[in-house]
Amino acid sequence: MRSKNYVNNLIAGLIEQAVTIGAGIFLPYIILTVYGSEINGLLSSIKQIVQYLSLVDTGLAGAVIYALYKPIAAGDNYAISRVVSASRIFYNQVGSVCILFLLIIALVYPFIIKINPVGSVGTFCLTVTVGCTNIVDFFLLAKYNALCMAAQKYYYVTISRCVGTLVYMIVLIVSVISGMSIVLAMVLTLVNLPLRYILIRLIVKYNFPHISFTANPDYSAIDKRNSVFLQNISSFIATSSPIVILTMFGSLTDVSIYTVYNIIFFYITSFVGIFTNSLTAGFGDVIAKGEYQILQSTFKQYLTAFYALLIWVFSCALLLGNSFIRLYTKDVTDANYVKPVFLVMIAISNLLMGIKMPGWNMIYAAGHYKQTNKLEFSASITTVIISLIMVKILGIYGVVIGTTCGNLIYAITGHRYTIKNIVNISMKDTVVLIIRIPLIGLLVSLPFLFIKISINNFLEWFIQAIFISLWAAIIVFTVTYVFDKDGIKALYSRIKQIKG
Repeated sequence: MRSKNYVNNLIAGLIEQAVTIGAGIFLPYIILTVYGSEINGLLSSIKQIVQYLSLVDTGLAGAVIYALYKPIAAGDNYAISRVVSASRIFYNQVGSVCILFLLIIALVYPFIIKINPVGSVGTFCLTVTVGCTNIVDFFLLAKYNALCMAAQKYYYVTISRCVGTLVYMIVLIVSVISGMSIVLAMVLTLVNLPLRYILIRLIVKYNFPHISFTANPDYSAIDKRNSVFLQNISSFIATSSPIVILTMFGSLTDVSIYTVYNIIFFYITSFVGIFTNSLTAGFGDVIAKGEYQILQSTFKQYLTAFYALLIWVFSCALLLGNSFIRLYTKDVTDANYVKPVFLVMIAISNLLMGIKMPGWNMIYAAGHYKQTNKLEFSASITTVIISLIMVKILGIYGVVIGTTCGNLIYAITGHRYTIKNIVNISMKDTVVLIIRIPLIGLLVSLPFLFIKISINNFLEWFIQAIFISLWAAIIVFTVTYVFDKDGIKALYSRIKQIKG
């Protein structure tokens, strides 16, 4: 059942990722070409700043999901109801605080940016509009999302989010093409939020008929929320600091450039993240049942498959990234977006972020939040301090150096803790897998040191992408099979079991 749930979550996640990537690439392109780099940078900066509202979550999501693992494994519907009822009450409180924080951010933010292309009132309206998504999440969606995630049925949430993203994309495209201001266009996109709520509520009510969100709440079950809160703060500081630092010490054009490059690697990291996030609840179920032999064998197979996938997509991105950026920004004349060195630097930073995923996802599945708070805090503080120092010397390049150092600490500490305290497998095997990543990347890239890739339009880019992807897949599979034949055979056997 765990394997089938994983496949369902994976398929749904891949579909959502395709929709999200389509929106994430196409919508900024329209905004760039219609409104310019400053508007694109402003919108990106607002979205990042507003993400700070997620901190008022106080770690509730992770704590609720962890608290649900045992009652779901035991099939105790009453205990499940008590946990989700407590989460409903907490989320309503969090939503109220979120409204207050959103208004404060909307009032202060116009005075932070150096150049304001839409004026103070326009920036206020944009900030409130973008922040409405967080408010709806807290008041209406979060309790359903947590239940589905813990029950390994996250594909229900994915369905509702796909529909919401499609509606958002259609409304924004029509609004921009119609010549509306960016403020009015963003306000109209809010129509997707009530649609998402109605859809997920109907899905949960149909699939979890015996679960009540108004049962006698069990507040004690969510006692890990303070530890999760500290971890959320550390993680959020690390991921959001680049754009915030560039907004304060750089320009909106710098923010726009960083965002455009980050499109490639954010969605690549999100793509590979689907394979880890879909497994988190499954690992949580295994740990809750004390099935540690299954945990060890499955984790080894998971690392083999995940790192093979990781180096495949990152090799392709490095080889195709420059030509994509050049085509993507060819109609943008107010800034130079083609920066090959920056592409390599941000690729390394995001590759390290991908490497750290398996270790930290296992920490979340085991609920070891309090034990690892210092590890995560040290990584996030490193990111901020080095970024603040280097941005004054190297500008946008300095920020990437800061994130690279932070992600390196994340990767090392997460794997060491997981292997020693949760999975109890050999550290040597994991180190070999990680060392193999850059070596395979060099093998994939080697022919292209002598072969020049000439691409003049997106059709040619797409054709080249197919050939490069196939070449990279052959190299990755061959090397992985030669050095980890048993792991490949075990994965094949697991796939056959799922089909059967």
